[in-house]
Amino acid sequence: MEGESTSKGDAMTFMDKAKDLASKVTDRAGQVAGDLAEKAGPLAEKAKPLAEKAKPLAEKAKPLAEKAAPLAEKAGNLAAKGVTAAASSMDKATGGKYHDRIETVTGKLGEVLHRDGHTNPPSTEKP
Repeated sequence: MEGESTSKGDAMTFMDKAKDLASKVTDRAGQVAGDLAEKAGPLAEKAKPLAEKAKPLAEKAKPLAEKAAPLAEKAGNLAAKGVTAAASSMDKATGGKYHDRIETVTGKLGEVLHRDGHTNPPSTEKP
């Protein structure tokens, strides 16, 4: 029976230590949360006027972005055609001697031109 009471006594001691540690952690978490809230307050106050200024700018930007999208796609397609024409001309002028190098450069330019997935990649394939 004595062994049982010692086990219970040890368990209570362990439980008391766990409760004490939990209490300390809770207190520290409360302090940290308070410090963060204190620091965030002035920043939030500074952010409010900036957010108010940004809202009308975002509203103005939306229709401009909608107009720009098709123009950018058109420019990308025209650029791809220009790259294809230039590559074809250079390939013809060099008699195909540098075809592989021209094709490599054309491919890299094509990757840049169609990163958004809308522009057709330029092609140097011979018909």
